[in-house]
Amino acid sequence: MKTKTFLIFISSVSLASSACFALERNTKMGKPTQEELTMTTYTPDEEAEAVVLHSWRDVRYEMRAGGMQLVTHVQKRIKVLKEDGKRKGDVEIIIYNVEGGKRDVLSGLKGATYNLEDGKIIKSKLSADLKNEQRLNRYNVVKKFSMPNVVVGSILEYEYDIVSDIISFIEPWYAQEDIPVFFTEYDVEVPEWFTFRSDESGRFPLKHINTGTNFTAIVKGSTLSASATKDHFEGNELPRIKKDDYIYCLNDYCTKVIKDFTCYSIPGYIYKSYNQDWKEELMDLMTSDFGSLCKKNDPFDGKVIAQIQWPEGFSLKQKVDSLRNILWSKYSWNESYSMQAKDVRNLNREMSGNSSTLNFALLNMLNDAGLHAYPVVMSSRSNGRLPRIPNLRFLNAMTLYVESPSDSSYVYVDAASKDYPVGCIPSDMLVADAFVLYPETKQFTVKDLRKACKGSENKSTKIIIENEGLMTGQHTAYRRGLESAQFRRKYKRANNEEEFIQKIASDNDIEITDYQLKNLNNSQDAIVEIYSFSRQLDIEGDHIYVNPFIGFDRDSPFKDEKRDLPIEFSNVWTERQTIEIEIPENYEVEELPHNLNLQMPDGNLSARISIKSIGQKVQIIYYLNLTTMFYDVMDYPALREFFNMLEQACNSKLVLKKKQ
Repeated sequence: MKTKTFLIFISSVSLASSACFALERNTKMGKPTQEELTMTTYTPDEEAEAVVLHSWRDVRYEMRAGGMQLVTHVQKRIKVLKEDGKRKGDVEIIIYNVEGGKRDVLSGLKGATYNLEDGKIIKSKLSADLKNEQRLNRYNVVKKFSMPNVVVGSILEYEYDIVSDIISFIEPWYAQEDIPVFFTEYDVEVPEWFTFRSDESGRFPLKHINTGTNFTAIVKGSTLSASATKDHFEGNELPRIKKDDYIYCLNDYCTKVIKDFTCYSIPGYIYKSYNQDWKEELMDLMTSDFGSLCKKNDPFDGKVIAQIQWPEGFSLKQKVDSLRNILWSKYSWNESYSMQAKDVRNLNREMSGNSSTLNFALLNMLNDAGLHAYPVVMSSRSNGRLPRIPNLRFLNAMTLYVESPSDSSYVYVDAASKDYPVGCIPSDMLVADAFVLYPETKQFTVKDLRKACKGSENKSTKIIIENEGLMTGQHTAYRRGLESAQFRRKYKRANNEEEFIQKIASDNDIEITDYQLKNLNNSQDAIVEIYSFSRQLDIEGDHIYVNPFIGFDRDSPFKDEKRDLPIEFSNVWTERQTIEIEIPENYEVEELPHNLNLQMPDGNLSARISIKSIGQKVQIIYYLNLTTMFYDVMDYPALREFFNMLEQACNSKLVLKKKQ
């Protein structure tokens, strides 16, 4: 009998690569070159579905009839290389547009598609019937248009201006996109009256030229002259930033330039300083309609609370869960996460609401019941990290923080999806900086939610192997916390239960019978998965070969040799599994699967597999523990090796030999 043991402590290395090729720059609109029209692949990235040939954003201040305005001019030229690249012909522009208030205005939109047909260049202009708009929420409108006659080989060109009343905010400029960018430019001209802090970040360097120029404006009937600063940025042959299962917001990591506004001053006329921290911004939020929703917004008007009687010893989680279930008994979630909420009149009229509408309703029910509930606002992980300079427009998500009035206990809870138990919120909300608001006192605290919610899986597998090599057994799994929520969502997304079960059977190469799920619709209890299984094992002469690891994905998620982006796990979690195997009386163990002891250098990710054999029984104990949600790209080689070694161990075989 042989036992193999691996002890690994992994260190990280960095990888880098670059590529270059020759393609003539062409920044002229309406003048596609023969080389651009006939190109079929983009040499630095031959898998690219399309490539940005040239993009340009020019931002400047202008004094117009309505006063000082911010004018942004955008030009873009794109080459479609593959069928999937045709999606680049459908364009959306999100602009800030407060109903009855300050707004951005889109103007000068024009575009054309160029195709090469029988050696001739055919131009198709963007027409009015291919344009439309839709209000997203109180603050934003999306303008949409579709380029005409888009086929593989097309060159798409469009340009437009955005004129904004909001002079204190310059949109971040993202040099990279989800397709490669051959050449991109960004110009920002700022009069000396404005004070900005600039931040250039990303893996790929930009060419930056800073020059001086002059600026003239008429202020209150007087002509004023000032110096101005012009920043010019260029990006060359920038790779696409790829969508990834382990990245929530690509913009957090792409090469970009951010200008944070701090002050606006025209000596003798105007002085305005803008918020340098979140205190004033959040004060504005709490004194707005958002703050008013925190009171007198109980959809049951206190009638349910007056009748509710909790049993002695009811925990905070149980109290919150009981009220949330009462809310769900009458109202439903419309599948939308948003920070823009409606009041109870709208909720009672529509009988459903987005996440914030339901959260405000639950908040008022909890407070009416004598608990202390407060809104928690944030920029979700998929929305991106908060900028250095505060701005309410970056806040897009809300959930609840609930304290017990009698002790120090507290829970986070979300009133939207029924898949999440009290104490768990969606992984998209597990951010480093969330704001718990106390509207009555106009105070707030900053909370790190990255480890606020955890997940766990506890599994047991019992296996019996018969003389003829037939393996039968039973698998039981208990999933709690975020793991239970994610399992419920995965199950509900399947077309049907048969498809869901077949996927498990296929992943584990088994036949499944007697499949059961307990607590599927009761999020407060662990979801329990039980099934019986069988498999005909491989027999070669006197040997039987067994892979005993049943019930989880044995494949490493990190197959690529190199990676350009960090790794963001959904949440911290713990996974345990005990496997007990009973082997036939006329067989003995010749070789055991690998023992394993793995650990990342930071100690935040570890795995152990321990195996022992006594008589006709084999026991395997598997343990995986993750206590961080983030690994830098420099850690990727070590992380990849970790999961590759784990995959090898979980695919190793138990070898049985017939006794002589």
